Amino acid sequence: MCPARRDAQRRCGWLGPCCRKNPTAEARVGGRRGERWPFVRLDLEMAVAIVIPCLNEEGYIEAAASSLGFGVSGVAAADDVFLFLIDNGSTDRTPAVMERIASASRPGSVRILVEPERGFVPPRRRGAFAAADLAADLGIAPEELLILQADADTLYLPGYSQRMWEALAGRRGFLLEGAIRRSAEFDAAHPEYRALERSIVDAMEAAGVGDNEEVIVDDKACGYLLSDYVRWGGHFREQDRLGGTVHAETTRLFLRARLRYGAVKIRVNPAQAESSRRRIIEEPALHFATSGFPREDAWVKAWRERHPTAWTVDEFARSIDHPDVREACFYRRAHELALFALLPWVVGQAAGEPVPDDPRALHLLSMIPPLSVEELAERPALALSAVLDAIDVFPDAFRGALER
Repeated sequence: MCPARRDAQRRCGWLGPCCRKNPTAEARVGGRRGERWPFVRLDLEMAVAIVIPCLNEEGYIEAAASSLGFGVSGVAAADDVFLFLIDNGSTDRTPAVMERIASASRPGSVRILVEPERGFVPPRRRGAFAAADLAADLGIAPEELLILQADADTLYLPGYSQRMWEALAGRRGFLLEGAIRRSAEFDAAHPEYRALERSIVDAMEAAGVGDNEEVIVDDKACGYLLSDYVRWGGHFREQDRLGGTVHAETTRLFLRARLRYGAVKIRVNPAQAESSRRRIIEEPALHFATSGFPREDAWVKAWRERHPTAWTVDEFARSIDHPDVREACFYRRAHELALFALLPWVVGQAAGEPVPDDPRALHLLSMIPPLSVEELAERPALALSAVLDAIDVFPDAFRGALER
């Protein structure tokens, strides 16, 4: 082992990716399965590793990679930026498209891996393991490697990676969150849907907390140093009281990091991305009701059973008097209140912070079982489940709070 790699492993202190490989995962570059990544000897003091999980993304991943400077791109990514594509069991042509991206990119800059364990957490965690290997290969300290989470159906504006790195300004203990901008093309094609969304936004304008208090993290536009990721314990699975998987993996990672290590979230508005609207097109009522938040599978199944109508985007937006649409509007506002006001209040209360002098806060907090900072740091899903379950258990309380 070269001294640089050995020293990087010692600095990392993570007995995982640096010291043992995941025996169930494969790694390849340029289509050569099982081959060790080529050692690209670069004189780098820092690097950026972009991690994109992929599951049947043949129609999207090429554009996402191109927007980040990989594959066929107008502006190639800098030498210190690397792309990790994690196939999570695709059955379409996604693997072939990944190979095409790697072949058209700077040699050694795109690393393709296979993570057979399905879910949101395994491929993200696998990507972080691979990023740690990259740091060791290049002799870069873990505190000089920035991991950026990205999604296969999202487009990233020029300079995204650089602006995220610049926002750190040499600091540690921060989670970065980029800015998601709307699709002008989608809004122009569906003005009534946009107007309905706008009415909810206007009604909820004063309901949330400030950016510095928000704890929800957008999984497709965020980042952190490798050293911080290791310290925080990495992504982890959690289940709700019914045994179902709780999603929002990076929100839960941040909750643990904040409560246990004092981590701070920074909004990086210059680093912008445009997310796909395909989920809205596929199920406009469900997406509208949840405000795009990934609810647990049992809740989604129950919603679909109660609301079997297969709406188009425009039909949904034009049917404001339909009971299903009215309920979706209530749930949209309730989710906004639960996630962007009640959840921060619950977390703040557990951390011993003053409860806001707001009648809504006092009333809604009275419905949530008291949680200690130790409980939430160990099981952040307790807070998420508590505030989301409250919507269904106490709908009248939410309606009352929304009318204030």
